[in-house]
Amino acid sequence: MNTESNDQKSKTVHHGSNVKRLCAILGYKQHVLVVELKSTQQTISRLLSKPVLEDETLTKIAKALEIPKEAITNFREKDLFDFIQTKYPITSNKTDQYKFGSIDEEIKVCETIAEYHNLLSNKEKEKIDILEKLKEQKK
Repeated sequence: MNTESNDQKSKTVHHGSNVKRLCAILGYKQHVLVVELKSTQQTISRLLSKPVLEDETLTKIAKALEIPKEAITNFREKDLFDFIQTKYPITSNKTDQYKFGSIDEEIKVCETIAEYHNLLSNKEKEKIDILEKLKEQKK
């Protein structure tokens, strides 16, 4: 029965869609994949429309996005939302719409947000560097 659930999971996984979603979450455009994989926009678009990508291609994309290959093959939006809801539960109350808990928890959430902001800022700087290198190469 376990093999049935694995087969069912593999049927519902769409590698191309997962890569698109992860790029959006990480703030990457397809152009980053074009540069990192030394390919064309059309080839990348074609890859991202495929439900199953070859292992070598998954490895290259994962390296370009700086994520584990398993993040692409096992990505499920529902799991992401479940994780966020579990990690940061929000309870509804008539007098207080959002209640987080202690101030320590709120500080921890703010620190996590700051870490993600710094990570995204660094990624943006890296993208700018890549684009500047491309610009210099074209000259």
